[in-house]
Amino acid sequence: MTIQEQAPSINLRALVGGPDENANRGSIDDSARDATFLGASHARHRMAVHRFLLVTGGFLGAAAVSSYVDQVRTVTFLGLDSTSEWFGWLPLGLVFATAGAALLIIGVAALENYRWTSAYSGRTGVAPALTAPPFMLVGAAAGFWISCLMFWSAPTAVGRHVRLGADAGAWDFSTWMSYLSMLWLPTLVTVLTLGAFAVARSMEDRSARG
Repeated sequence: MTIQEQAPSINLRALVGGPDENANRGSIDDSARDATFLGASHARHRMAVHRFLLVTGGFLGAAAVSSYVDQVRTVTFLGLDSTSEWFGWLPLGLVFATAGAALLIIGVAALENYRWTSAYSGRTGVAPALTAPPFMLVGAAAGFWISCLMFWSAPTAVGRHVRLGADAGAWDFSTWMSYLSMLWLPTLVTVLTLGAFAVARSMEDRSARG
């Protein structure tokens, strides 16, 4: 029985200085890989832009809503059932303009965020859609904290209704709740924000597991 030894293959093209097919294949693979990374980077940048817009829209929406709540609080402090006078920290016309801008920004940014999140992750359905609310709520929480603590009207006397400079009686439970809304309202939105992030992360993990 004879044993035939196989000599290692020699790349004659490499020896004579010709082009190496394996090297060419490697460069092509690297180019394709770079193109893939470039696309992913582009998608990430688009996601970041639209998530920033979601934060902005949430902030503007919170500013408009908090101005209306400020109106309700002030009327409650005065002990009035209703009034045609506007007490909100934003002018009434600006409240409507800000609310409209917030809805437009959130609507467009949410759709674009879904589009680019789906393109980046390769997933569609609920998981990429749930990435928008947490960022909107981040802006809303910031808007409520800033509005409530810095711009809301302060009562003339804590615990007493004061109308036209005269004492109009003690506060009831609803008035105290209105007064304390400067704390519990932004806190509630902050808790909702954390919950939204938790739900979005849970859905993302479930979608990744298939």
